[in-house]
Amino acid sequence: MERSKIAETIDMLNDISNQMYKGDVLNGVASMATVIPSLAEIAGCLDDCKQECFVNEALKPALEAMEERDGTMLADILTYEMIPVLEELL
Repeated sequence: MERSKIAETIDMLNDISNQMYKGDVLNGVASMATVIPSLAEIAGCLDDCKQECFVNEALKPALEAMEERDGTMLADILTYEMIPVLEELL
């Protein structure tokens, strides 16, 4: 996985997180649709243990927050669960 692709994904997640914290949940959830393919690609490059942790602790909860339209929860998951894992890959 290219570092630039990971960095770009982190930037997108930060933007989405900021949208969510500002209360723009609809656009934030819509923006997630553009970043999910990148997240799936990145997850596929992780070793099995880290991949399972990433999916169970970040990706699944993020999808649940999207379904519930819970912008604050999604922003928290992106900021405190997902982005730190991606930053470790840089």
